[in-house]
Amino acid sequence: MPDKNEVAHESIIEMDLWMDHEAEIPQDSLKNVPSYGTSRKVKRKNEPDDDDSVDEPPDAPGPVKSKKERTADKDDDSVDEPPDSPGHRRVSAPESDLFTNSGGGTRTNNSDLVVANMVDGSKMANIPFAQPMEYDPDRKPKKIQRERKRKTRFWVLTGLAGALIVALIIVIAVVVTSNRGEKDKNVPITSIDGVANVPTEAPTQSRFSCIARRTAFLSDPSTLDDPASPQSRALWWITNEDPLGLDCGTNQFLLQRYVLAVFYFSTTKDDSKWLGCGPTEEPTDTDCMGFQLLSNGNIPLKNRKYKEIPNQKQWLKGTNECEWYGILCQDEGLVVAINLGGNNLKGMIPDEIGFFENTVNEIQLSVNQLTGTIPSEIGLLSLLFFFDVSYNKLTGTIPEEIYHQESDLDNIIVLGNMISGTISTRIGQLNNLKLFNGARNIFDGTLPTQIGNVTPLVQLFLHENKLSGSIPTEIGKLTDLSVLDVSDNALNGTIPTEIGRLQALTEFWVEVNYITGTIPDELYRLSSLLNLLISINSLTGQVSPMIGHLKELQFLYIYSNKLTGPIPTEIATMARLEDIAIGLNAFTGVVPNEICGLNFELLSADCSVNDAVAVITVVMQLLVVTNKNEDKLQFELFMDETSILKV
Repeated sequence: MPDKNEVAHESIIEMDLWMDHEAEIPQDSLKNVPSYGTSRKVKRKNEPDDDDSVDEPPDAPGPVKSKKERTADKDDDSVDEPPDSPGHRRVSAPESDLFTNSGGGTRTNNSDLVVANMVDGSKMANIPFAQPMEYDPDRKPKKIQRERKRKTRFWVLTGLAGALIVALIIVIAVVVTSNRGEKDKNVPITSIDGVANVPTEAPTQSRFSCIARRTAFLSDPSTLDDPASPQSRALWWITNEDPLGLDCGTNQFLLQRYVLAVFYFSTTKDDSKWLGCGPTEEPTDTDCMGFQLLSNGNIPLKNRKYKEIPNQKQWLKGTNECEWYGILCQDEGLVVAINLGGNNLKGMIPDEIGFFENTVNEIQLSVNQLTGTIPSEIGLLSLLFFFDVSYNKLTGTIPEEIYHQESDLDNIIVLGNMISGTISTRIGQLNNLKLFNGARNIFDGTLPTQIGNVTPLVQLFLHENKLSGSIPTEIGKLTDLSVLDVSDNALNGTIPTEIGRLQALTEFWVEVNYITGTIPDELYRLSSLLNLLISINSLTGQVSPMIGHLKELQFLYIYSNKLTGPIPTEIATMARLEDIAIGLNAFTGVVPNEICGLNFELLSADCSVNDAVAVITVVMQLLVVTNKNEDKLQFELFMDETSILKV
């Protein structure tokens, strides 16, 4: 039990209720407020202080201390006992006294009411409206403050975001401008003839930037940044040296002219010169002499023969590019053909050739010194029907992009290069292909069965490669095929009987392979056949008398096989036969007199053995074979009555 002298808990609550805030104390709430201690007189505004006058509650059992007495007690370190202390009397003021003025009347206006009760704070802690608070007349209501804070925060964040965006735009603009400036500073300064040039004034730099942006869609940016690249040199030429000075923004032929300039610089590697119509140093000199190759492409350069073509126009001069030598354009001025065969082009075919995807239909670049690979962009040329890069130094493979169903290609000629890889199975998608010449390369793998799907095919040349496997039976589907040359490979298997379906076949070359089996009778039914060359294989069996059906045959080469039996006399009925080679076989019997009576340019050994002059002629033109035992070359003359030598 606490002592009476212990400090009592005393709380003074001061509440001002002002009419301008329309705040009232709920009556129901006041009923639940316990009153402890004394109830003091309510003080009106402008009334004189009367701190000593207090109203005593009606039911108070004893005297109530005045404010002065309480103050004195406080100064004497004496405190009131808590309400629950012994000897402490609970004093409660009637509820009506809270709303009674000093004169005893009932209040009707509580706008200036102040009520103060001494209560036990610990028991009043859970009464919401009775908590102590301090009133600030300058303080706005919380709702208004929250709204103002929210709006302030919104506008601050909006301003910061706007400032950030503006700063970002400025930074990007500065970076882009700086990069463009650096790019303009590093532009190539090499002219056509390799002489250094000094960048010109700002308008030229601006035009250079404009053209550079347009050409960037065609050329790899790294090539444009390399002063020595064909692309960079072409960009410099068309910007600073082209006499036509085409407008960057409006001229539709600017890129066409740029691509042709790239082609020129790409095919003059190490500053080599074209045979005809390369640009000279004289600006006004535009005429030139072109040359048409007359010799075969496999003839050495110094022995080739050309035909002069006068009144041509030089490249990279002040004439329209459609007038340049070897360039053909349609009426609208778009390039449709590039024909520069035999013109001593040295270098690579540039990727920019794909720019002509909707215009060019012919590319003829044979008999030059082109290196590198065939660019895949060739496959973009949807109108291309003639592609000839024969007798160059190209490597790599034929790009897969060339093989697609929408292609108009009817001539693919890659003869005489160093192209490797396999013949793609996608070749069957070339629905318009008529000529495929891949001879004298290093193709390997097998001849794909899909070749049978190329039904328009007329000529197929694949000799002198490294093809293996057998001749596919699907070859019989090519009913328009006139030439089939797969000689000098590593083919095996047999000659398919389906070959008899090729009634349009005029030339059948399979010599120098590993073909086995017999000569199928279906082969003898090819009445249009002119050349039959099946020598140097491992064919067995007999030569059928049906060979006489080949009335149009001019060349018959069946030597160096394992053929047996007699030589058919029907050979003598082949009136157009010009050359025959049937030696190095295992024929039996004698050479028929009908054959000996044929009018050959060179006589056979068997028919001329008793003619000393003829024998000498034969000996002088014998086949040269390798003596495997002595590892050296020697002449061998087969004088038995079963051999006829090609002479």
